[in-house]
Amino acid sequence: MTNEKDEAQNRRGEFAKELESLINRYSQENGSDTPDFVLAGYLRDCLSAWNTAVKARERWYGRKCGDGASLIEQDKEWARHQPHTAG
Repeated sequence: MTNEKDEAQNRRGEFAKELESLINRYSQENGSDTPDFVLAGYLRDCLSAWNTAVKARERWYGRKCGDGASLIEQDKEWARHQPHTAG
């Protein structure tokens, strides 16, 4: 059985391949004349930096950081004032 760490690593690898393919499919690498795999790596690094910054921010404010549900639980006032959409 695959453990959670291996599964997470596999998902990251699949995401990297899909991101590279998406960039290539829409020729988004052409604007900077950068290989799609380099651009995909840059974007993955940006996402990683963003995630790190959000986690640091939440630690600073003493809040849990997760899928968002815990933040809404902790901040009922914020959640109450958000527009609700039918889904």
